[in-house]
Amino acid sequence: MRRRSSGFTLVEIMIVLLILGIVMSAAIPSMNSTLEGMKLDGAAQEVVYAIQYAQSVAIKEGTGHGVEFFPSEERFRCFNNVTDITVLNPFDKKDYDVTLGNQRHVQGVNLVDATFGNKEIIFNALGEPSESGSVVLGYRDFQKTISVAAPLGRITVQ
Repeated sequence: MRRRSSGFTLVEIMIVLLILGIVMSAAIPSMNSTLEGMKLDGAAQEVVYAIQYAQSVAIKEGTGHGVEFFPSEERFRCFNNVTDITVLNPFDKKDYDVTLGNQRHVQGVNLVDATFGNKEIIFNALGEPSESGSVVLGYRDFQKTISVAAPLGRITVQ
């Protein structure tokens, strides 16, 4: 009588590898889609932070501040509406001027359009926006719209 040794046969190993291959081929496209969505979400968050920061500085300093968008250059900046000087970013203390292509985590995201007059939104000393409008960001086949509603300055991301 022969004793069977413990272990896996070549056929069993091949079946397991086949199943793993099928699972991986299904998971990789959804993982890429998730990564693309994360880039777009990150860029949208950058725009939202800039808008919120301009609004809070306008209230704090009691003077108009805003965000100006440059779709053709893929960039935006926060500025003092009275002096037209770019304000400092509270994190790195450099000019709050963001070019999306220079930000590694959002590289490839496009600033498609801004529907505010003169491509800028300005907040008064009460934090009220000059008008309602939106900013559209795109990454490959995906888009996100950041909207600001007057008179309260409510920001939504879709």
